[in-house]
Amino acid sequence: MKWEIIIFFFLLQVGIANAQQPRFFRTYGGGNFDVAQSIIQNSDSSYVIAGATSSYNVQGADMLLFKIDPQGNQLWMKTIGGAQNDWARRIMHAPGGTGYILAGHTNSFGAGAYDAYIVHTNLNGDTIWTRTIGGSDWDFVYGLDTTSDGNIVLCGETSSFGNGNRDAWIIKMNMNGDTLWTRMIGGAQDDVANHLFEDRDGNLVVLGSTKSWGLGLRDGYFIKLNASGDTIFTKRFGTEHDEWFTSGDMYFDNSNNMSYCFGGNRYHLTEDITVESLMRVQANGTQLYEIAGGPQFPYERKQTIVKNEGNWGTFYCAFTFWDRSATNHFQIDIRRTTYGFGAYTYSNTFGSPSQEYTWDVLKTLDKGYILVGQIENYGPGPTACFIAKTDSFGVSVSQTAPVLNIEETILASGIAVFPNPASDKIQVVFELPLDENSKAILMDLNGRKMMEANIPAGQHNFILDVSTFSSGIYLLQLSNSRFLHQSKILIAR
Repeated sequence: MKWEIIIFFFLLQVGIANAQQPRFFRTYGGGNFDVAQSIIQNSDSSYVIAGATSSYNVQGADMLLFKIDPQGNQLWMKTIGGAQNDWARRIMHAPGGTGYILAGHTNSFGAGAYDAYIVHTNLNGDTIWTRTIGGSDWDFVYGLDTTSDGNIVLCGETSSFGNGNRDAWIIKMNMNGDTLWTRMIGGAQDDVANHLFEDRDGNLVVLGSTKSWGLGLRDGYFIKLNASGDTIFTKRFGTEHDEWFTSGDMYFDNSNNMSYCFGGNRYHLTEDITVESLMRVQANGTQLYEIAGGPQFPYERKQTIVKNEGNWGTFYCAFTFWDRSATNHFQIDIRRTTYGFGAYTYSNTFGSPSQEYTWDVLKTLDKGYILVGQIENYGPGPTACFIAKTDSFGVSVSQTAPVLNIEETILASGIAVFPNPASDKIQVVFELPLDENSKAILMDLNGRKMMEANIPAGQHNFILDVSTFSSGIYLLQLSNSRFLHQSKILIAR
């Protein structure tokens, strides 16, 4: 295995230096209805955003795709769709670095009222291919991920197929847009899949809600499938009230044991409001514990997004909440958990005098965060896209950074691995304490050590040549006496 050490000044070239973190709160759109639903970051620190628009002389609504630089300046914009309504809910890097995959729904094309709509574009946003999947009724896609075998998986809901009013719907496609398999899971009532991801065992974790198997209204729904789409198990979590999952990611403790973290919402009976819910669940589906919002009237949570921070047992979360007291509008709250997922290191609230609703959040290569969504009557039209870039403490342009102690500062450091998925070489940029040597270990999913290298004190980056590795998921571990960090690497050809 060949490792090439890049000099420290590479950090300046890619704009990752932690001391220079852009912060902005900006709106984008064409004067009518515009919404940003999902965001990814490129290796040059630029961003690509997907959503929907009724501006720019489109018919109905079209998928919206645009790119901005690290300071938030728009570089290009594309619309994709037909004569009626087309919407992008998620965007991902295409396996092999060939462009972007957008997933959403359409009633401009396809077989029925609404169909799943999947688009592959090149790096300039030009369409390579489009696919519609569905039947005569309404079919929607909400979640998207790439897999270790170089394919695409999607999840959502279908009313065209299955057992009930709406069934959870999972689809696997190859990079040519061919459907490999579809699965419908549910009962006589409404069952929906909101989010999915591949775990380190190559299984699919699907999260959403069920009314068919719950105790009352919606319950949180956890479906686990193998790579062939066979159901390993289904689990529900809830009470006679309303609960649902909207997001999730893998959790690794310091012994490299895998469990999951699920983000969602639940009804709080005492205050008659909806609060956030963060749940840890073992890989076998057994619940470990839950952190749920307490009585915080009049703050009602409307959306929960939770993702792995990159450090062991650390996550970042974004909530949209409705302040029903003096301001009576939606605002944004971003938090980072402490190690062990038991409390929060900080919680910062920001927003405008208007209404904003967050749909996605991403940790950026400069260790900050970027959030996207929609904002009303505060941009170029009645509804516009908003993008908020914060520093590494989740602080917006209008706030003062909190003071953290030394342990929290180390936990706030992180790792950037790109491209990921990769087929040839991977750049690894990280932030470790500068006064001691560190070690990098690459392992397969069986824990077998594939290579090991020493990282000199002060070194921040290297290139990993993976051209001789088989396609699959690998784990990159960086550590020293005060730091232990693991990142999933996906090799796909």
